[in-house]
Amino acid sequence: MQKSREKRKIAIARSPKKDNKGIISLARCYSFKNAGAHNERDRKNRKLNGTIFIPYPAIYAENQNGDCLFMSAIVVAGGISKRFGQDKGLVRLGEKPLVLHVLDKLAGVANEVFVAVNSERQKGKFVKAIKQKACIIVDRTHVQTPLAGALAGFENVKNKYTLLLACDTPFLSPEILKFLLDVCVNKTAAIPRWPNSNIEPLQATYHAKAAAQAAKTALEEGKLDMRSMIANMQNIRYISTKVLQQLDPKLITFFNINTPNDLREAETMTKHYAY
Repeated sequence: MQKSREKRKIAIARSPKKDNKGIISLARCYSFKNAGAHNERDRKNRKLNGTIFIPYPAIYAENQNGDCLFMSAIVVAGGISKRFGQDKGLVRLGEKPLVLHVLDKLAGVANEVFVAVNSERQKGKFVKAIKQKACIIVDRTHVQTPLAGALAGFENVKNKYTLLLACDTPFLSPEILKFLLDVCVNKTAAIPRWPNSNIEPLQATYHAKAAAQAAKTALEEGKLDMRSMIANMQNIRYISTKVLQQLDPKLITFFNINTPNDLREAETMTKHYAY
């Protein structure tokens, strides 16, 4: 079948089923309109021209308000920014700190949320900033790397799959986060990947036990970067950012704040985007 040149769009089909506890399980299916040959072989392989087709239920369930019940999220917030002279997660954008922007985006996406920091002193600061919006855990490795915070989170989550996020991405797309959770089914990770092959390991979904073992192995080998953890994992699903662009056209979900200039740009963005 000849490939169509029309713009592809993600179609999300839901078939709600309510149990006696009021929990709605969603049979969620992502397909891509005009994505090429939708034949039986493609469906079995769950691949359509480099994108994906998921003919099985979502891995999470929602209540009547659409809030997620059985998913986890880890927000890595251990780094201290020299450019800002303080914990980056506590830098204020508008009227609240960056980490709180991230946590607010997770409302309805995850029922269990951890913020990973690297000291008891840092924990005290974040407790005041976020109050009771997440459980704060302290990385005990004393290694200044997001990988250490990720490991602390992987070892504490109770759910099978978890999001892993940075604390400096205030424009997260809840729809993309839910999508990443869905497509991690039967995989060890679902990681966004750009056309130039760069990946987004800190806006991805992981099988918690598999990721914990991979992270621990990397740290034991003295490898401190996220890619070293990922290199220890198999059966990863990479999601093209071109696919995610159908949910977030400007891909502002990946905008992160590293410098004062980034913060000023984010302040301008808040005036132009509903977030």
